[in-house]
Amino acid sequence: MLALLLGTAMAAAGPAPSVLVLAVLSSVAGLFIPPTLTSACLLADETAPPERRVQAGVRVNTAVNAGDSGGGAVAGALTDRLPLPTCFALTAVAAAVVALARSSGRRGGAVRAGASSV
Repeated sequence: MLALLLGTAMAAAGPAPSVLVLAVLSSVAGLFIPPTLTSACLLADETAPPERRVQAGVRVNTAVNAGDSGGGAVAGALTDRLPLPTCFALTAVAAAVVALARSSGRRGGAVRAGASSV
């Protein structure tokens, strides 16, 4: 839900009529980042067996850093080629994909403890 709210706020920021409105809407979107990251860390801690909790936390941190770096690179390239509202909409789509992937995984059953994506 937090990822969907983040994406919605980012999509709303794209067509902002002024820099002030863009700043306010981007700030609202930023309010969803800390609870989303906290939820990811708590989920990793709860689903990992005790002997793998540190590794699960490291994977969350690595995913956040890789996503931030990769997203920044892609955003920089796209900002030169696409209109700003489209770039914000793509950010919203990425957040929705994450939210939907997580919710479909939840419907399919509990996350398997110690499951590896590698």
